[in-house]
Amino acid sequence: MRLVSHVDDSLSQIAAADLVVCMAGYNTLSEVLFLKKKALVVPRSGPSAEQRMRAGLFAAKGLIDMLDPSDLSPEKLAKRLVADLERNDYPAKGEAVPMDGARQAADRLLETVESLVEVAREVVDVVRRGVYARSA
Repeated sequence: MRLVSHVDDSLSQIAAADLVVCMAGYNTLSEVLFLKKKALVVPRSGPSAEQRMRAGLFAAKGLIDMLDPSDLSPEKLAKRLVADLERNDYPAKGEAVPMDGARQAADRLLETVESLVEVAREVVDVVRRGVYARSA
């Protein structure tokens, strides 16, 4: 076991890990899910509930194991570390979180632009017909 408080290249460290112990920050969990790694997640307790909500949703899907900070003790952490290292039922194989958000966003933006271009063409056609009708 190797404990570190900070790494410069988290993606390669997560990729090399048998089990990742982390908080439930967006970037960290995105990397864990992208690499399909086992993770024992202890969400931050405050100031907002976003880490607890995120960890709870992913834990319910079987993608991570979550240990609530209010339940945290050295003994519980040690037991969960050993148990999670021995488990092979997660991350759930059938459950996945789409990791192609950038492509989906680009597709939607393109659809929106194409729709706006089509509306603009229709407006131009209406204006032209009105101008030509007046000049005739």
